[in-house]
Amino acid sequence: MKKFSPERLADHGICVILGEELNQMLLYKDTVLDNIAFFSMKKAAHHGTRNLTMEKLAAAELAAECGLTEEELHMDVACLSAGARQKLAFANSIAIGTRIYILDNIMSHVDFQSQKILYNKMSELKREGASFLFIAKEFEELRIISDRIIYVLDQQISDKWFY
Repeated sequence: MKKFSPERLADHGICVILGEELNQMLLYKDTVLDNIAFFSMKKAAHHGTRNLTMEKLAAAELAAECGLTEEELHMDVACLSAGARQKLAFANSIAIGTRIYILDNIMSHVDFQSQKILYNKMSELKREGASFLFIAKEFEELRIISDRIIYVLDQQISDKWFY
């Protein structure tokens, strides 16, 4: 039996982003722009197309779509706030072509305006066929984007809602 690893999941289009403990697989030491371009190039290499200039332009656009500012684009990842690192991890997961997202408290360090931006991006991805599994402490957070909600209490399914 093969061991579980986030890298193995990513190879199959599945991404895990943790809210409290950031998913280090989706961040590396460099600028925000270079982070996103790196993961975009990884996807491009898989499809046999590589153009760093085009990937950096696309990376800047994706960063903005995920709520990252122009100033943050050129910052080193180590200097980012926890919320900006959350947005970057999400942008990186999009850049590598994720189709299934497992999001654990992804909005825990993200300001209200950025939450709206991220929910809009998630809705767009959902319309394009992506699937999301949310783990959240706030019920209202789930209602914004979910088709169905399963409430687990003491390791038991307590309730279900369908929208």
